[in-house]
Amino acid sequence: MRRLAISVVLGTVIGLLGMSAMGAEPAVKDKDAAGQTVKRLRVGTFDSRAVALAYYRKFCRSPEFVARLKKLKEDRDRAKAAGDNEKAQKLEAEGRAMQEHSHGQVFGSAPVDEIVAKIKDQLPEIAKQAGVDLIVSKWSLTYRSPDAELVDVTEPLAKLFQPDEQTLKMIRNDLPKHQPLSAEELKKHAD
Repeated sequence: MRRLAISVVLGTVIGLLGMSAMGAEPAVKDKDAAGQTVKRLRVGTFDSRAVALAYYRKFCRSPEFVARLKKLKEDRDRAKAAGDNEKAQKLEAEGRAMQEHSHGQVFGSAPVDEIVAKIKDQLPEIAKQAGVDLIVSKWSLTYRSPDAELVDVTEPLAKLFQPDEQTLKMIRNDLPKHQPLSAEELKKHAD
């Protein structure tokens, strides 16, 4: 999963370099002390936890998810009733893995690539409105030039999942107060 996130970031950077070679200009130009034009890269960043929270709060209430979870539980119960403990354990492990994956995204900094893929067609408009050249999870940003400008696009991305007011309040007020949990901390909470 981490490899996919790195590939996405590298692909985006390579694409921007290609745009630069073709004469495409970053969104902002400034003048340096000598009056020379300096191109500033504007990077849209987002808190992946907020996007995951907005998605899961809606998705987990959706008929699609409720039916999927119900089927998983029914299949597990049938396997137990039939004495097929191996299958029952496999289905329980699948349920735990789903939960651990979503918790890693909402409470940690696990990549949300499969969630963002659901809104990929709307990303160019978000980028245009924010005036950014690319969008990346703030947890995937390991270095930035002092000349690059960061623009928070967390809320516009989260709003694409139509979160209710309570979820928006959590995104605005609660998440920024806390750093993502580490893998070890997430594991402790899962046990």
